[in-house]
Amino acid sequence: MEKYSTHLGTISEEQFDQALQRLGLGNFVKAEKITYGIIGQNVFLTSTKGEFVFRGNPISPNQFLIEQFVASKLHKHTNVTVSYPYYVDELTDIFGWSYAIMPRLQGIQIANGGTMLMEIEKADRLKIARAMAEVLVEMQKFTYKEHGEEASSLMNVYYADEDREEIIQGRQEHIAKLRERHPVTDEDADYIMNILTENIDGLFVPFEPCFKMGDFKEDNVLFSHDAKSGDWEVCGVYDLAYSHFGDGESEIYRAYAMYLEVDVDVAAEFISTYKALKPPREGFEKRLKVHLMGERLGMWEWAMNEQKAWWDENFSLKDWLMFYLER
Repeated sequence: MEKYSTHLGTISEEQFDQALQRLGLGNFVKAEKITYGIIGQNVFLTSTKGEFVFRGNPISPNQFLIEQFVASKLHKHTNVTVSYPYYVDELTDIFGWSYAIMPRLQGIQIANGGTMLMEIEKADRLKIARAMAEVLVEMQKFTYKEHGEEASSLMNVYYADEDREEIIQGRQEHIAKLRERHPVTDEDADYIMNILTENIDGLFVPFEPCFKMGDFKEDNVLFSHDAKSGDWEVCGVYDLAYSHFGDGESEIYRAYAMYLEVDVDVAAEFISTYKALKPPREGFEKRLKVHLMGERLGMWEWAMNEQKAWWDENFSLKDWLMFYLER
């Protein structure tokens, strides 16, 4: 028996063996802890039939069914490489919760938790940013209109916003709750509301909902690198736990913000490649401000709650947001 994470708890080799055999994936050979990832759902497994990723104790009732559906659709209808086939066992008799097992993807992992795992020259950084934009656009060819109705009972679908006052009131209430726990000043609050009210019109432009993985960033993809040509490509996408349908543009902002922390040119390369491959709707710059602010505000709140802030402690919330919004 060994404890693999707080989330998974203690698991025996016999349990892994039962799970593998039930899904027809061979006999257990070994298990390896995965030290990265926030939740701790995954374990690397080797069986007599190959290398796999075990994923257990779902964070929502339909998590593994959603991931299975998404992996199947991306595999069949796009050129995106995902772990497929994605096996799910909804029975809870082995572990006390349902689980999934999928083939282990191969490739280069360059980031973990926002930290680079290898030194990369700027020229390669630009190529990687382009590759990220390319795979994002390819993923978004999976649309609700063509394939999503099959998942209507599993996945959320979000359309363009409609109620201006409801959005403003919601942000004001969010700020009020933040102020109860964190150092948020009047100046911080005014800056947030000014960004919102000056750009809110961009939120009301209709769009066709497409697939969003919910956490698109370098941490959740694998790369291949051709040493001869110097080209980089995304050769694997994983972590589909937050999948849903919505505005594809709003998927770019987490990766874009993380690129801004690296180099403005890299961020510009990412977003310009995306726009060239998928021309944006009217009001793109306004939505960029609103969605980027919302994404960064959520990240700031998470980091403060978890005491994991990575920025200068003297930065106010406004200062921190301006780093991303005024560049």
